[in-house]
Amino acid sequence: MKSLIILSFFSLFLVLSTSCESNSDKLKIYSLEEVDEVAVPSFGLDSFYKYLDVMVINPNITLNDTIKYFVEFTVLENGKLKIGEQYPSISLTFDSMVCQTMKDTEPWIPSQLNGKKVSTSLILPFKFSPKVAID
Repeated sequence: MKSLIILSFFSLFLVLSTSCESNSDKLKIYSLEEVDEVAVPSFGLDSFYKYLDVMVINPNITLNDTIKYFVEFTVLENGKLKIGEQYPSISLTFDSMVCQTMKDTEPWIPSQLNGKKVSTSLILPFKFSPKVAID
């Protein structure tokens, strides 16, 4: 019985380790230092920041607050974004809103290496300020 349990765990380990290796082989993610051209939003970085500032609303921000926020993400070869870490985490609602808003933007122009589109990992800083209504 012991040998059957050990054999089962070993088999499970082999299956899991094999599937993890094949996933990493399918998608190579490059750093900024490795690429010739860095990924950019198709409508420009300034417009991207303005779009996020307009679309992301956080009811927990007071008039004196400005949130400094970082999002780690991958720009895939097809220009779509795969969102990773967000820090500091503000709230589940806020983090989800940032994530969804970024995913909903137009595809980015992906990074290039030797003339080929490649996936790249990026970290962008953001500052969110309260929205003030002017009468």
